[in-house]
This record gives sequence, structure tokens and C-alpha cells, in this order.
Amino acid sequence: MRNWQVSVAVVGCVLSLGACVTPAADSGPRPTTTREAIASESVPDPEAVARDRREQAELMSTCLTDLGFPTRMREDGSFEIGEVVADQQASLDEAITTCTEQVGRGSSSRTPSEAELSTLYDLMLEGRECLLDHGYSISQPPTRETFIETYLASYEGGTLPWIPWMDINDPESVNLCPQPTEEEVLRRMLEEGSVGSRR
Repeated sequence: MRNWQVSVAVVGCVLSLGACVTPAADSGPRPTTTREAIASESVPDPEAVARDRREQAELMSTCLTDLGFPTRMREDGSFEIGEVVADQQASLDEAITTCTEQVGRGSSSRTPSEAELSTLYDLMLEGRECLLDHGYSISQPPTRETFIETYLASYEGGTLPWIPWMDINDPESVNLCPQPTEEEVLRRMLEEGSVGSRR
């Protein structure tokens, strides 16, 4: 079964990490502190982002089901696509493209800031530790700077950024160690920066 999570700052972040453990050691300095980065620009309201993500996921789920790929909504606001055989992959990719064009990306059209991606990097490291604790083999993370650069480049058609779950062909991995969501990134930033959110 292929998991398709509709989220913003996380291309598959794809992105509550309830099962994760203590974050891994930092792999590089932050380009700027979260507090400094968000002092001049308020962080989007996490609850509004969560509502938007669920609405987008429900619309995508309905669209894909209508195109012949039954889906099931998950409690975290993402959805699962039923089992897809190899010769259906091209049709699924086309259906995803079609539905994305019809539904739009909601808040996903907003390019995340470097501060958001730096926080996402921390959550990805936590996710990697969680997956390792469950016996999965996960690649070494890139440096913080490389992760941010690659992630931003992916918005311009570059390669996908490092996402620990992409090393695994096991849908159960996202149940054991859920991928971080955009709203979790924003909540973490608010907690670290102690600033108000933008309504």
C-alpha cells in the first residue's frame, strides 16, 4: 500500500512524531536561530495549516477514488492509497498529477523559510532515530545546510530532499514513526521562539 501524505513544508513530510525518541546529534549549525528567523515574520497559525492540510487531503482522496484508486483517510489528516501493482504505477502518477491540478496545493504553494526547513531537519533526525530503533536501515543524513539547499531546490524541479522514510518500502513504518507535518514544524518553531502566530 502506498502512502500519499498531503502536506506543505514536507514534501512527504511529509510531515506528529509521537513515537520518536531523543533527537539525534546535530549534523551542522543552523544558518540562523529559529528565534532570529521568526522575530521579523510571524509563523503561520499551525491550527489553520492543519485544517487546510486535512481539507486538501480529503479533496485529493475523493479525486483519486473517483479516478479508480480507492483511498482511506488516516487519523493524522493524510490518506493511504490502496495496493497498487507495478503496471498501475504510471496511471497512479498521472492521477495524482491530475488531482493536484484540480484540487490545488492549498498552503503547499507557500515556499517554506530556511528557519522552517531547519526545524524540519531536526524532526527528520528524530524520525530517523525512531526508525533505527525499530530496526530499519536508514541512510546517513546530509548536513543541515545541504538538506535546506536540496529542499528549496526541489521546488524548482531539483531532486527530492533527504527523507528517512524514502529508504524504506514498508507502509508500517509511518505508523510506527509518523512523518512530521507542517503544523508540527510550526508548533516546534513557536515553542522554541516564543512568538505569536499569524492568523
